[in-house]
Amino acid sequence: MKQIQNMEAYDELKQLAPDVFTVDSDWEGMTFRRRMTIIRLKTGKLLVHSPVNLRDETFARLDALGSVAYIVAPNAFHSSEAHYYKVRYPRAQLLASRACAADIEKRAKVDGLLPEAWPRNIEVECLEFQGTRMLAENVFFHQPSQTLILTDLVFHMQHESNAFERCFFKINRIYRRFGPSNIFRYFLVEDRARAEESFHAIMKWDFDRVIMSHGVIVEAGGRDRMRQGFEEMGIR
Repeated sequence: MKQIQNMEAYDELKQLAPDVFTVDSDWEGMTFRRRMTIIRLKTGKLLVHSPVNLRDETFARLDALGSVAYIVAPNAFHSSEAHYYKVRYPRAQLLASRACAADIEKRAKVDGLLPEAWPRNIEVECLEFQGTRMLAENVFFHQPSQTLILTDLVFHMQHESNAFERCFFKINRIYRRFGPSNIFRYFLVEDRARAEESFHAIMKWDFDRVIMSHGVIVEAGGRDRMRQGFEEMGIR
């Protein structure tokens, strides 16, 4: 049976640093957009984080950067299009959060669970943010570009939205603010001590840029912004 292609409108492939690229995409018709991040490794291979399905001409641009070696489904909520990449790049490793692996397996083979299956011989580090329910988000640090790659741990919604979304963003404390959401603080965190341990582990990394899935990328000063954003939510 032919797969039904889920295809949202998206922006052009954007280069942030010599080996860091992003694609911003619509999401189910909302102004609440999402982001895919691509890292070109020293080997020339590509790591695709939070995959977004693309048109053939954009896949061709991706292929021109290098061959896809790793497909990353980082948490419970960013896995719906990973299988398109596994079908297109069957030799790539599809590595998934334990929260979404079973769902992906309905459409494509998962090659390993994060963070245990993360390769140790590449310049991107991975850890799972502990102490949350449902989310099981894995976070990543690309050493050469000093880039921290997050998914739903933080938001940075700066653009105008419709009235309903703007009200939701304000209630959730993500409107024109960098940091975790109220949903994260009051619903997703179930073990604050373990969450703080994970936060401390992240803060040991020497990052400057922060890429998140929703909102404006922080190009510099990311460590201070992370510390402030989490401290405002009671995680120190």
